[in-house]
Amino acid sequence: MRVVGFDYLGSYKFGNQHRERVVDAMNDQMPVGYFADSQNNYFSFDKAKRQYGLLVYLMLGIYFICAVLFESLRKPFFIIMTIPVSFIGLFLIFSLFDFPFDQGGYAAFVMLGGLVVNASIFIVNDLNNSRLKHHNRAVVKAVLGKSMPILLTILSTCFGLIPFLIEGESEVFWFALAIGTIGGLVFSVVGVFLCLPVFLSRKVKKAKKLKPQLAVQ
Repeated sequence: MRVVGFDYLGSYKFGNQHRERVVDAMNDQMPVGYFADSQNNYFSFDKAKRQYGLLVYLMLGIYFICAVLFESLRKPFFIIMTIPVSFIGLFLIFSLFDFPFDQGGYAAFVMLGGLVVNASIFIVNDLNNSRLKHHNRAVVKAVLGKSMPILLTILSTCFGLIPFLIEGESEVFWFALAIGTIGGLVFSVVGVFLCLPVFLSRKVKKAKKLKPQLAVQ
C-alpha cells in the first residue's frame, strides 16, 4: 500500500472533483489486483482558524474559573502563561521529527491546556494554604511538595498514550494526538517547575541600614 497526499488551496468542491478525476484515471491504468482509493482528509484554513479560536476561549474560561477559585486576578494569569510554554514542546516534536500535523495536533492543544493547568493549580492552591511568612520560601515549598504527584501524573499520561503510537502514522489522528500531547507534557515540566515559580515569586526588599547616632549630652 502506498499513501499519496497533496496540499490544495482553493474551493473544496473543485479540489474534490479534481481528486476524483485523478483516482479514476489511475484506476484505468492499474494492473489486475491493484486499485486506487481516496479518503477525505481535507482540513481548510477556515477550520484551522476556528480551532485556534477555541483555544482562546479555553484559556479565557480557565482564567475566569481560576480567578473565582483563588479570588485573585494575577495568579490565574500566571497559570495561563504555563500553557504556551507547553505548546513549545508540541511544536518542537512535530518540527524536529517531521511528523504529520493534522486534526490530532489541534486536539493535543486542548488536552495540554487542561493537563498543564491542573498541575499549576495544585501548586498555587498549596501556596495559598501555606503558613510560611516568607513568600518565596512558600513558593519553593509548594513546588517541591507537589513535584512528585505532578511528575507521576505526567509519566502515567505519557505511558497511557503509547498504545496510540504503536499503529504508527497510518492512524494519523490518534498518532498526532498522542505524539503532540507527549511532547507538550515533557516540555510542560519547564513551565510548571521553572516558569511558574518565577512568576509567583516576589522581589525581596532590602532592609535599610540604620546609621549609628551619637548620643549628645
